[in-house]
Amino acid sequence: MTLNKDIYASIFDNTIQAIILIDRGGVICDLNPATVEMFGYGKDELLGRNVSVLMPSPYREGHDEYIENYFTTGQAKAIGSRREIVAQHRDGSTFPIELSISHTAVDDSIFFVGMINDISVRKESEYLLDMNNKVMRAINSALGGFINANVAKKEIFDSLLERLLDITASEYGFIGEILHTDEHTPYLKTYAITNIAWNHETRKLYKDNVRKGMEFHNLDSLFGVTIRTGEVVVANNPANDPRSGGLPKGHPPMHAYLGLPLYSGNKLIGMAGIANRPGGYDEELADLLKPLVNTIGSLIAGYQNLNSRRKAEQELYRAQTKLRQMATQDALTGIANRSSLIDQLSTNNS
Repeated sequence: MTLNKDIYASIFDNTIQAIILIDRGGVICDLNPATVEMFGYGKDELLGRNVSVLMPSPYREGHDEYIENYFTTGQAKAIGSRREIVAQHRDGSTFPIELSISHTAVDDSIFFVGMINDISVRKESEYLLDMNNKVMRAINSALGGFINANVAKKEIFDSLLERLLDITASEYGFIGEILHTDEHTPYLKTYAITNIAWNHETRKLYKDNVRKGMEFHNLDSLFGVTIRTGEVVVANNPANDPRSGGLPKGHPPMHAYLGLPLYSGNKLIGMAGIANRPGGYDEELADLLKPLVNTIGSLIAGYQNLNSRRKAEQELYRAQTKLRQMATQDALTGIANRSSLIDQLSTNNS
């Protein structure tokens, strides 16, 4: 019997799983070293305290009710099964765990045993995989639309913006091209933008300009920083960010902002901006979005090349038309020249 106790004690003390023993009141009666390591508390800090101290809201408020419900109804909603919930570290930070609960009776007293695994690494891997899949689907959809000549440019970029907002859980945003005035001053012209109009004037402005692209010339702003520097801009407190130029009266709140430069090779040709992701933005997220951001830059460059080619073809057509006119008409009188007239008469008489 002593040998068995020693084995159990060794397992309890050396397992990598956190193990917590609580009574029917939810009070912690024992815990192993893995629990101390996982939650950051000393053992003496937890003994005698309610286990809900290791839980954030809303789990904390409902824990004792779960126990009481078990003794009242006999229904074990959590006992005997594995659940993924969120736990709280001593420093206040939260992390995902997998929790298994069993119960045992000792001398007519009921105790519950919680077996806890920190699944932060697994959840991070799942998050990255999900993000990469969403990014790749957005890229494939956009490239397919570009190759299909029947899909309008606006439709492609509206879809890209919608996917960008979905991937990042953002509320609103824009994608645009950086152009220059005759004075070589850069400004932004949108390819896609969320409708956040808040009054009659801004609704009319959006309606009148959304298809041809809205222009933004004020560079004393968060998006202006990206246009001026070509750098990623992360602002998780825009209202107090010295780079921000503020918001117009009535503009929807901006709690967080991410500005993404769009390049074609080494040339800055556009930017995307998104706002109000719960929890804010960081450089890690910007890195995850790079494949999609690079694709958007390539698409803008592609449309620029198409426009340049069309302009060149139009110029060529006008030049050819002018040459034909010069060959068939006298430049001063507009009368058909002699050789052209003879050729035309010969054609008509044949």
